[in-house]
Amino acid sequence: MTMSDKLTPLKELLSYLNEEEIANVIFYYGEERYSMRIAKNIFEAIKRGEMNTTHDLTQAVLKALPANAKSGRIHGATKTFMAFRIFANHELENLKLVLDSLPRIMKPGGRVAIISFHSLEDRLVKNGFRDLAHQGKVNLLTKKAVMGGREEINSNPRARSAKLRAIKFI
Repeated sequence: MTMSDKLTPLKELLSYLNEEEIANVIFYYGEERYSMRIAKNIFEAIKRGEMNTTHDLTQAVLKALPANAKSGRIHGATKTFMAFRIFANHELENLKLVLDSLPRIMKPGGRVAIISFHSLEDRLVKNGFRDLAHQGKVNLLTKKAVMGGREEINSNPRARSAKLRAIKFI
């Protein structure tokens, strides 16, 4: 789950968290409505020593979901895995650092384009760019997020959640 060997592995991070904290991670970062049920299963599996692989994590998540949540456009464990990836890699914190540093590192005329893949990221980028525009530091090059068209999404299904936003420094 981690993007660097320097970061604490998810298995270790989970061992430090209680059931409520696990639920909060899943709910906040994954926007998963069944976060409490999922956290309970994960926490109990950890206590029993049965949480050793991603397959174990997947099974704990799927056991917590009602039947209608297991079948759909995305796999039932996707939101939970996304939440844990964001949490373990400090993705939102790193995005905030980048957005906050842009005025210091960009020259006039410089352009920044960011592609976000979920609503939490997109919200940070949208609000960060909007704030810079209101401060008179940038022009918005994209008033609304640019998304892939039907043809692109058909040829690249991962593009379905991608949103591009761009600014130009004044």
